[in-house]
Amino acid sequence: MLSNETFVLIGGGYASSRTADCLRQEGFDGRIVLVSEEPHLPYSRPPLCKKGLVSQLDITRLPLRHAAFYERSRIELMLGKHVTGIDRAARRVRIEGEASLDYDKLLIGTGGRPRRLPIPGNELAGIHVIRTYEDMVAMRAGFAPGARLAIIGAGYIGLETAASAVGAGLDVTVIELSARLMSRVAAPVTSEFFARYHLDHGVKLMLHRSAQGFEGVDGRVAAVLLDDGTRVAADLVLVAAGNIPEFSLAAEAGLTCEGGIVVDDRCRTSDPLIFAAGDCTRHPSVRYGRRIQLESVDNALEQARVAAAGMCGRKVRHAHVPWFWSDQYNLKLQIVGLADGFDEIVVRGDPDKPGYSIWYLRESEVLCMETVNNPREFMQAGRWIGAHAKVDARILRDAGHELDEAVIGKNELLEPVARG
Repeated sequence: MLSNETFVLIGGGYASSRTADCLRQEGFDGRIVLVSEEPHLPYSRPPLCKKGLVSQLDITRLPLRHAAFYERSRIELMLGKHVTGIDRAARRVRIEGEASLDYDKLLIGTGGRPRRLPIPGNELAGIHVIRTYEDMVAMRAGFAPGARLAIIGAGYIGLETAASAVGAGLDVTVIELSARLMSRVAAPVTSEFFARYHLDHGVKLMLHRSAQGFEGVDGRVAAVLLDDGTRVAADLVLVAAGNIPEFSLAAEAGLTCEGGIVVDDRCRTSDPLIFAAGDCTRHPSVRYGRRIQLESVDNALEQARVAAAGMCGRKVRHAHVPWFWSDQYNLKLQIVGLADGFDEIVVRGDPDKPGYSIWYLRESEVLCMETVNNPREFMQAGRWIGAHAKVDARILRDAGHELDEAVIGKNELLEPVARG
């Protein structure tokens, strides 16, 4: 597709990088410019709270694509550049310290930013968040056997960091506001399973507690002060309290935003020349019939594919069933689908051992499934959710039956995944 158009992509994460790749795959031959605030090539973020903290992993091992790919694909990179505004009328992006950049179509892939705690002492040295490579490097400087690490938040990032840290010999305490781990994303059975695993590895869990302030010595954090008066001594602190979608550019440009950039099922914003993808968006879920906001690598990659097609004039719908994962110790938690609206939960297998699965049903239809170290059932669940499959809960619960025996009514979409 020969073109003299310029497509500008804002953001240096999965969404922008993948969109650039997919635009070339779509045959777009015009100019592509990717603008990122970070000085690095777009890179993988999941390792930052895992092996990156306990090894000498550096930025050269993290790129999603190496420089040669961008050169070969004629994708211009403007790294370390801050976009200050979008002029929709002039179709122009303003960049701090640079001349404005005109666009014919624009993608916003600005992701999210870590939530910080507005409590006394939050300016002390030694209090960290993990979003960027520099965040990881700063926190890694304090990683040493015997160091006391307090983690505020028991979601994926907090627990993955806890697993890495305790394995490196740190003294780890996890502080969580709710009464269980991963309460927003996992069933109580899974919360209890991971709690036992972390406790067995030496992590201290302080649940149903909230941080009310930080205590410091000589400008550096020394303790976390909790709502019940407990003082948790700490040499360093990780605040892992979730991310906030970054959509200020879109809002200031007058695009429709509701806790994120509102897009349709083709990733178009309220301006037909501007698309958005990734954590910064709120999009309609074709499968679940409502608007959702997801923090997920998988979702960013899929939205990027759809956005690239739309920017090239092809009508492709974002009808993907979402999935998520978390690696902690030798465990892989995998979740496919969304559990909202379920009326029954089925536990299949022994919930005290890796390999079990939990199925969320509504009127026998599979909405969501989570599992630990069971990739075969995870793959099958994804197909069933996409096909609106219904199952017999009694048969599904009995791990002595083959998984496909639980399906009510068969069709080609519900064929079992081969063992292997």
